[in-house]
Amino acid sequence: MEQLNELEKRVLNIIQINKEVKEENVRLKKEAADLQDKCKNLESSLSDRNKSNKSLEDEKFAIKTTVEDLLKTINTFESGK
Repeated sequence: MEQLNELEKRVLNIIQINKEVKEENVRLKKEAADLQDKCKNLESSLSDRNKSNKSLEDEKFAIKTTVEDLLKTINTFESGK
């Protein structure tokens, strides 16, 4: 009888540990999903920022080209005087 009581305690302990492990597993899966969502949001934000930077670089290049063309035109007019 003593052995059965000891065995019962061990089985109940294993059941309790199993329950705790399952609860921890559920919690960790939720945390992993949350982190994946956060990662996707950060990647999207980074992509948007890179697109914005590219757009600004393109605009900067267009302005520089326009200014250079205007300077050439001004120099041409001044040379013709």
